[in-house]
Amino acid sequence: MNQFFERRYVIGGIFITIILILLARLFYIQIIDDRYALYANKNVIRPIIQYPARGPILDRNGKVLVSNDLVYDITVIPKEVKPFDTLEFCKLIGIDKPEFDKRFAKAIKYSPNLSSPFEKQLSPQLTASLQERLSEFRGFSVQPHPIRTYPDSVAAQFLGYIGEASPDKIAKSGGYYHLGDYIGISGVEKSYEEVLRGQRGVQNMMVDSRGIQKGSYANGAYDTPGCTRRALNIIIRPKASKAGRKINEKQSRQYCSYRAINRRDPAFVSSPGYDPNALVGHERGANYNRLHDNPYKPFLIRPIRANYPRDHHLNRLVH
Repeated sequence: MNQFFERRYVIGGIFITIILILLARLFYIQIIDDRYALYANKNVIRPIIQYPARGPILDRNGKVLVSNDLVYDITVIPKEVKPFDTLEFCKLIGIDKPEFDKRFAKAIKYSPNLSSPFEKQLSPQLTASLQERLSEFRGFSVQPHPIRTYPDSVAAQFLGYIGEASPDKIAKSGGYYHLGDYIGISGVEKSYEEVLRGQRGVQNMMVDSRGIQKGSYANGAYDTPGCTRRALNIIIRPKASKAGRKINEKQSRQYCSYRAINRRDPAFVSSPGYDPNALVGHERGANYNRLHDNPYKPFLIRPIRANYPRDHHLNRLVH
């Protein structure tokens, strides 16, 4: 009988010890060690980068030369992608199956677990039709992105344009730029990049098992707001530039340049020029290639970088 009671106490002690160990382990997992909470949160919380609008560019009279518009990028996290109708997806965004495979392989090479751009600068109309069926395409999401717009296409070479940051620029930025970010490529946009660019923000959104957004996490308590830069005023005379362009059109030159010498009222014309709005939107790549291959080099800023005989009496550069 005594052996029975001793054995019962031993067995009871073992069960109590196991229960205490399990409770201690649960306490450690839920209270002390936050790794598991982070893993769980990654399943329901998705950080969304908030890209601020670049600072607008104004002329000497306060007229807007460069402002911002909103387009949308499609991003993908390869690990979250489930089998779906790729042909239908390609049809929605206007690409073919080989191009889809190429982009998806590039996203996997970048990182299977991180978001990377898949398609850029979709119009609001195209994005609206895609978002209605986005739940069918697990792993893909829509990212709003401000982009430049040019109410007046004057002085395109002087103002410059923006484009996607190259791997070299990303590596040299000290972690500021990421894959898919836009930076100034030429002109004022490039020279005043640090003045015009804003500070990115992060919005934490809750998503369900299908990746559909269900609202802001913790009412935005852990969000980081973005910051838009102030406007940049430049001393330029659009009217003088337009006048020079009309003179060139009357004289039917294929390419030439005019430059005003007055330092207080700088103005110049570089012809042929281009419409900077062509370098924005879904057709940007095709338009850039067309301009780049143009034998008259519309990207060349002729009053600054080209050499011509000087006519001192007219203060005019001619070809």
